[in-house]
Amino acid sequence: AAGHVTAFGEAEAEAEADADAEGELRAADAVKGLALYRWLSAASTLRPITPHGAIPAYLRGRHLLAGTLRGADRLRAPPLVFVDEARARLVGFYSLGHALAGHRDTVHGGLLAAIVDESLAFTAIPQLPGRSVALTSKLSLRYVSPTPTGSVIVVATETVAFAGDYDRKVTVRAAVLDAKAVPPESFADPNYDINTGAAEESFEAYTKRIIKTHGRSTVRCVAEAEFVVPRSLAGWLYAWDQAS
Repeated sequence: AAGHVTAFGEAEAEAEADADAEGELRAADAVKGLALYRWLSAASTLRPITPHGAIPAYLRGRHLLAGTLRGADRLRAPPLVFVDEARARLVGFYSLGHALAGHRDTVHGGLLAAIVDESLAFTAIPQLPGRSVALTSKLSLRYVSPTPTGSVIVVATETVAFAGDYDRKVTVRAAVLDAKAVPPESFADPNYDINTGAAEESFEAYTKRIIKTHGRSTVRCVAEAEFVVPRSLAGWLYAWDQAS
């Protein structure tokens, strides 16, 4: 009897895994059908990446966003990300399920903070010594409008400035927007050029610019963070980069 129970349990688990995979494909296809995604995928300066795919399978289940919160009614698909290496930024899409609420039908602000932290890390780490490890030393968010559950958000990041020995610190910013409401042309607006005086622009001025560009109802939150390579590793990693 125990064998029958085990076999039934295995079959049930396989069916659940197949359903999850089908749900992820549907969620990813829905994102790929958005006007903004299609516009970005046609841009010659952008390269698509799959950051969660770089996490070893045996570790993925222990990763908050790639494993623990991944599922049909949670994070419905792995993030779909475009990198603009020349301008040190990325644009990533996240599909949010209905089980991620804090208040009713509204995505928990802490989840948005985790998504922002991850997106900013994807932006920061490739620019730091070693290009493999960094720690979040500061993270500030300003919430602008509620994020409905069951929606798709786009996270647009930019690089602000470097500091410290071997440029081991970097400040980065992000805007979280309603992916369905963002007109693609707003990403082509010269005022959205992330490298135009970014280091001189305060976080408050950046916030006002993002709201003015996209509209308050489209902006979910804005954020600024600093990532650092520990001082004890920075020199060694910098030397490794120079020798590579």
